Amino acid sequence: MATANQGPLLHQTYVECDGCEDDNEVEWYCISCKSNLCGSCKTARLHRKHILKPWKDPESVSARQDAPMPCKVHPDKTYVNYCTDCDVLCCSACNAGDHSGHHFKTIEDVVDEKRTALRNFVDELKDNCTSKAKEMKDKLAGNKEKFISRCSMNKEKIKQKIDSLRKDLTSMEDQLMKEEESIKNENVSKLEKDILEVKNTEDKIAETIKNIEKELSVSSNQSIIQRSLSSLSLENYKVRNISLLPTQEFETSDYKFPSTTETIGLRRTRFETFCCFQE
Repeated sequence: MATANQGPLLHQTYVECDGCEDDNEVEWYCISCKSNLCGSCKTARLHRKHILKPWKDPESVSARQDAPMPCKVHPDKTYVNYCTDCDVLCCSACNAGDHSGHHFKTIEDVVDEKRTALRNFVDELKDNCTSKAKEMKDKLAGNKEKFISRCSMNKEKIKQKIDSLRKDLTSMEDQLMKEEESIKNENVSKLEKDILEVKNTEDKIAETIKNIEKELSVSSNQSIIQRSLSSLSLENYKVRNISLLPTQEFETSDYKFPSTTETIGLRRTRFETFCCFQE
């Protein structure tokens, strides 16, 4: 039997199917046998010739409100009154059993009382909350307009600032490009000088190796034994430190904008000494 809301009195909103024990959602109402049905039970043979309406259809709603409501405790009986002590609907068996000696009202009287209470609550909502909501909505709308206006002003200030910085950056770019070109020319010249010096040392080493290998190929054992080694020293062929090789590290310098007191950090190429042999 239905344990669901067939009228406005019951507090629960969950509706069980009268045709099965599954937790399927109720979708239909059988006006003929006054049953709440799920989609599966709607197609049962029992209801094929009955009048079925969607559960939320106005005709279905009206039929449920007018239909006797089965008792949850005694399914074979219907509710006949309302126990005000326990705040529940009761059938005749309930009245004679657990609710014996309690105070009762007719279902119609309780329905009228609760309908009146609901209408009064709606009126109170309209009188109090609706006006406050409108007041708050108007205030928020005003704040929204102020916020939009302030954001527009800030955007214009940002644009002006960016335009000024763009001009300063263009001027700074020209200055830094000239400085960087000067640094490049100066250090490239030093590097070329060092390259030449290393090449000369390399040629000297190659010539010495050539002479020694020639001596080894034509000299006798006696000549080799009598050969003095005192003049042979790596010190005479050492490659001195090579300077001005760029590294992957950079120095950071602060450059001041021409028209402001703000600074910007820029990375400049740094050269350091790279050692082939220690002196």
